[in-house]
Amino acid sequence: AGKLKFPAALDLNGFFRKTVTIRAGDSVKWVWSKRVVHTVTFLAKGDSRPPFERPDAANPYTGFNDSQGLPFWFNGQPSIEIPPEHAFPQGGSSADGRTYRNSGLSAPAFTPYTLKFPKKGTYKYLCLVHPGMDARVKVLPKTARVPSTRADRKARIAEFAKALKAADR
Repeated sequence: AGKLKFPAALDLNGFFRKTVTIRAGDSVKWVWSKRVVHTVTFLAKGDSRPPFERPDAANPYTGFNDSQGLPFWFNGQPSIEIPPEHAFPQGGSSADGRTYRNSGLSAPAFTPYTLKFPKKGTYKYLCLVHPGMDARVKVLPKTARVPSTRADRKARIAEFAKALKAADR
């Protein structure tokens, strides 16, 4: 994140920039930090944030014992699964503001995620792993002025610095 020193023991769960402004027809590319797992998820119109994981009653936990050989309390309880629609990319290469789009989990490959925005509007997205981690893409008409790459980078570094300062407090 620019020339800022990132503390080794700190994880900042946030999208930097909080609002990205582009022109209709442009794409946004998310580049992952290799420290923490995230998603970039655009929910279908009218949907609310789903839980990241769900119980899997068909595959209960079994065979887990403590150092004394006694079974742990959770043996027999449903295991936890991450639904495939959360773990793997969904929905194609462009956003329409009405249907589910998801990068899938960033790890283990940490491959950047790119999405095209053909129509003007404001597109809200979130990370399914971290409640409260959200941002938006503001798409203006094709002829509108948008921040330059340099101005955008400067604003991103300022947002990141502000978040670091708050975390340090």
